[in-house]
Amino acid sequence: EAVHGVIYRSHFPWYKYTAAAVRLVMLSYSVVSDAALQLIMCTTLLGKLVMVSQPSVECWTGSHTVWGVAAWLLVVVWVMGLPISLVLFLNVVKQGSPLYSKHNRQQYGIMFDAYRESRYWFLAVGLARRSVAIVVYTLLFNAGLARQFALFVLILLFLMVHVRQPSMGRWVVGWIWT
Repeated sequence: EAVHGVIYRSHFPWYKYTAAAVRLVMLSYSVVSDAALQLIMCTTLLGKLVMVSQPSVECWTGSHTVWGVAAWLLVVVWVMGLPISLVLFLNVVKQGSPLYSKHNRQQYGIMFDAYRESRYWFLAVGLARRSVAIVVYTLLFNAGLARQFALFVLILLFLMVHVRQPSMGRWVVGWIWT
């Protein structure tokens, strides 16, 4: 109902737009992450630190400093924050009504429908793995062999934790948290 041309929240059909907004966020994750990381990926060329995607721009000088800081904020908020926010959001939704109810599946199903009910949060794990790998690749861009080794070890670590071999899984988790 509108009073003086204002539509009040309780009468606006938010549910019609929620599913589309969730899908847009999920689909734009990789694109936005890539754009942010392209702004901070630099390499040395003719003695100058320049952007890989735009070699005519010197890194961390002039206007690139502003864009670089904004990109790092985006990496923290979007690239790392979205997987964490996803788990928190799904836990809140789950407490309101059963996660696999018809309403929740229509609204938020893209985030959990592909997984067993006990593993509804696993999309966040996949996003977090991708985020860590991309950030490691970006930070070690000029490291060559060290970058390849770090990514190889990271993939092995992800595989060991994913397979969840009891002895390996406990060893990896214990090693990380000690």
